[in-house]
Amino acid sequence: MNKLFVGSAKLLSRLAGLAAIVGLPLVLASAVPFCASATPGSNGSFHVLVRNGRLSVSADDVPMSQVLDEISGQANVPIVLNEGVGSIRASFHLDNVSLLEGLQTVLRSCDSFFLYSPDHDKPAGITAVWVYPAGHGRTLQPVAARPVLPLAEIESDLKDPDPQIRIKAVAAMIDRGGRRALNAVIHALNDPNDQVRSETLYSAWAANLQLPESTLQMLALGDRSPTVRFLALQSLANSATAKEIAQHALADPDVNVQNEARAVLDEMKSKTN
Repeated sequence: MNKLFVGSAKLLSRLAGLAAIVGLPLVLASAVPFCASATPGSNGSFHVLVRNGRLSVSADDVPMSQVLDEISGQANVPIVLNEGVGSIRASFHLDNVSLLEGLQTVLRSCDSFFLYSPDHDKPAGITAVWVYPAGHGRTLQPVAARPVLPLAEIESDLKDPDPQIRIKAVAAMIDRGGRRALNAVIHALNDPNDQVRSETLYSAWAANLQLPESTLQMLALGDRSPTVRFLALQSLANSATAKEIAQHALADPDVNVQNEARAVLDEMKSKTN
């Protein structure tokens, strides 16, 4: 799945320098953002159950992203939301309908594309969904989906002894989005391998996946990898504790982390002037 990156020229320059140092790919803007997070402050309630290809939904004034995220996770079907869809609030009450009928109902106010693929000897079923604001998908053709690995296979790879396989598994979970992606990232950030932690944090940051601020603080100030400390500090740049963490990071033993701390503080200072 493509990612959306939005940032200043100064930030791009700093990250390009880091990418050159540590050998990480720098992901820039694309047409379809990774956007499946819930709207902050939502007070709507909802319940989703997917069982044996049947869907039940009870939702009252809930952002579409929340409902679709839960359906995606339970049905093991990637649902790609285009910008402007996730924040739409709606109410749904469906009882034990087919997954197709349920998704068509939930997405009735949007444009959508459904990809059907056979699963071994089973009839073709829904394997991916693209969603656009009403009227925006009529002239578009969705990019063919990459092969969708079974969730059980990805979760097994997260525990593989080979760190490269663990890195790929975390990336696959991030591509899927939702709660499972967040859980996989949090787990991988405790991995004993430095590269697993650094590439996981970079992938999460590039995908705009919101991580707990307390986790980022601990990584910025205490991780043994300077790359992880750098990326955690960058991820905290717009947080309420950015100034305090950056001031501590000025004493970091790694010069690149020190420079990033100064850049964060300088940027904060320029915004207040």
